[in-house]
Amino acid sequence: MGVMVHPNKANPLRYRVQIKALGVNEYFSIVKHGPKKAERLAYERDAELKKLLNVRRMQADLAINKLFAQNGSVKGLKRIWRERTNRKSYECFSLYANKSQTEIVVREDNFEAAYEAAQEWLLKKYKLSSTYEIIKMFKSAKKFYWNSVKPVNSSNKIGC
Repeated sequence: MGVMVHPNKANPLRYRVQIKALGVNEYFSIVKHGPKKAERLAYERDAELKKLLNVRRMQADLAINKLFAQNGSVKGLKRIWRERTNRKSYECFSLYANKSQTEIVVREDNFEAAYEAAQEWLLKKYKLSSTYEIIKMFKSAKKFYWNSVKPVNSSNKIGC
């Protein structure tokens, strides 16, 4: 939001610097600093915070930050179990990116193929090319999706 006079323009007591995206709400008292210095301090602090906000936006736009969460897992990728009535239940990767979603079925013998297909789908949706760093991150993220989520007592009988 930037710099504002507080509580109002008619009777200002302080300058307020507020940038909600950063969670910053600071005040510079006119009584303590004087009107010119309080205004100057407020605009200097606002410029600092806008630079920080710009850095954060640039970091968020990096390809690796679009694909991976802080803990190293892949954003928009979950391994789930779909329980179906009157049909065979299955395990799959549930994918979500750029307001579109799909599922890729994981069978006992094709985890690697399904994981690679999920990678390709995510890269295509984010319009990114596969770089060395992204390939390396996908390999390290594989540990989050390796274990099966199939219930222990689940049967794959049709009509159960």
